[in-house]
Amino acid sequence: MSTLIKTQLRRLSFTPSFLCQYVDDLIISMPGDRETEVLEIFNNFDDHIQFTIERESNRSVPFLDTKLIRQEDNTIKLDWYQKPSSSGRYINASSYHNIKIKVNTILGLKKRIEDITHPTLTKGALGRLFQLMKDNGYSNQLLKKLLYSTTRPPEPTLTAENGGNEDDIQDRITFAKLPYIKELTFELTKLFKKYMNIKVARYTLVATKSFFSNTKEKLKNSFKRNVVYQIKCKHCPQVYIGQTSQALAKRISLHKSDSTIRPDRCALGQHIRNTGHNADFDNVMVLEQEDNYNKRLFLEMCHIQQNNTMNTKSDTSNLSSIYSFLLRCDQYGRNPQDLTE
Repeated sequence: MSTLIKTQLRRLSFTPSFLCQYVDDLIISMPGDRETEVLEIFNNFDDHIQFTIERESNRSVPFLDTKLIRQEDNTIKLDWYQKPSSSGRYINASSYHNIKIKVNTILGLKKRIEDITHPTLTKGALGRLFQLMKDNGYSNQLLKKLLYSTTRPPEPTLTAENGGNEDDIQDRITFAKLPYIKELTFELTKLFKKYMNIKVARYTLVATKSFFSNTKEKLKNSFKRNVVYQIKCKHCPQVYIGQTSQALAKRISLHKSDSTIRPDRCALGQHIRNTGHNADFDNVMVLEQEDNYNKRLFLEMCHIQQNNTMNTKSDTSNLSSIYSFLLRCDQYGRNPQDLTE
């Protein structure tokens, strides 16, 4: 995107008063009669990158979580903005989270508002935040204290009495985490308060995201990367198990060419050449998705061990005999007679 801007900006017949970029979002100041010119120049950079323009309405235009409001003298004031499609849902007051997480969520939003809004618009933005968090179950008393109080409790400091040493504070700080269990975790954390070089964090056992459905469209198998996959033979029960960090479609394309041109490169090609069978490349199954290479290799070996595969023995040579035994136990229902085959 930065390359696009540098390349195309110099082609404009005017110099924008300002231009800001965040990833693929741009906001630009331009004369009202130059919209067509800007679109044509930016969209000519690449056929796969096409821009649209959202014009200002009522002298304002949104950009990320801000709204730029153009004044009569053409100066800009910033206000806090939320899209109309925003659900307005944050951590509910009744959720099973530590109170500090809830408080810090509200204070974080407050700080964001204070950082971006014009002083004349801060009060209104805080009022909207007040109502927003009230809708999430927080009491008026707590919200007034957090949003409108100007005092903050002082941060504790390390002293000789509580284990501190100004020369090596950072080197001596130890971090730990505890699952948040109401009443119990708080009491455990209190035991460490006198040791200022020990920082205890709390985490929630049930993640908030588990309560919401994934609205994004699932990625098609052909576009997935870092996967363990299975290819069936169309004429016999055997399958081929493989792993790849590439997009699966690219790996399958290589399998197709290897099966006809270089069959010795993998067991799948050898099976097709030796038997005359055909592989079912149209129905490749993704068995696992794992970014870590070593874990992905391990998963591949496990699936090879548990299936009737055409893979060579060398494909599982690095699988521990202990894991191999456990997998066979699972596969044969822990029948000792089967395990001695």
